Amino acid sequence: MSDKIRVSIVIPCYNHGEYIEETIASVEQYPDESVYEIIIVNDGSTDAETIEILKKLEEKGYFVLNQENTGLADARNNGIKLAKGDYILPLDSDNMIRPDYIKYGIEIMDKNPKVGMVYGDAQLFGIKDGIRRGGEYNRRRQFVWNAIDACAVIRKSALDEVGGYDRNMPHMGYEDWNFVVSLNHAGWELRYVNKILYDYRVGEESMLTDADEKRTALLNYMNTNNIESFREEYIDMIKQIDGYTEFKESVRPLFSQLIKNISKKVGF
Repeated sequence: MSDKIRVSIVIPCYNHGEYIEETIASVEQYPDESVYEIIIVNDGSTDAETIEILKKLEEKGYFVLNQENTGLADARNNGIKLAKGDYILPLDSDNMIRPDYIKYGIEIMDKNPKVGMVYGDAQLFGIKDGIRRGGEYNRRRQFVWNAIDACAVIRKSALDEVGGYDRNMPHMGYEDWNFVVSLNHAGWELRYVNKILYDYRVGEESMLTDADEKRTALLNYMNTNNIESFREEYIDMIKQIDGYTEFKESVRPLFSQLIKNISKKVGF
């Protein structure tokens, strides 16, 4: 048995009370409860069922931080501020983790002080089935799209170094993409585990679906704020945007315009 909390599970919740007990149960499958803590952040939920469920969880002894609705980035950041663990695992309140996620996160980062994040694959469920594979970290791919979900084990000191999740993004949905870019740019390594380590719920009106509808504004914000991180990639894209094979046809025009908008800022 451990005498120190190693991993803080931060669960933001906004009107997802119907799922959160299942989410918590997935964490509690880990055999040593002294290793982790659960921090639930109620981000100003308005749904009566959610409010009642969170109240009952508090009565059972779970820690619930109640705050006004300020968005996902703030909810995660505020939970992280209270965390006692060396490592943080952000877990959306409608998703679940496998016990091995905690195990691999601790083992890998304990042995490798330069690793800032450990991530794995996801089993999709809900309106879509399948496996979302993270794959080894690749800067070029990360420039084009985000392969790493927020559900990862992150070194708290690395999180603190990059200032957590950006609360100033124009719309919610890509905070994790922006965070991964910042983490890598700060010099932290990202370690991939080729195993299914969490279960990701795909709903009709998920935040990511909504974010895709606002993709232009999000990508312009994210990329413009990470010019230094991707300077070489930007210059390469400016040179060969029409033949850039990593772009799907559906997003090529968007990125082409993005490159034109910031080409002067990278000195090209």
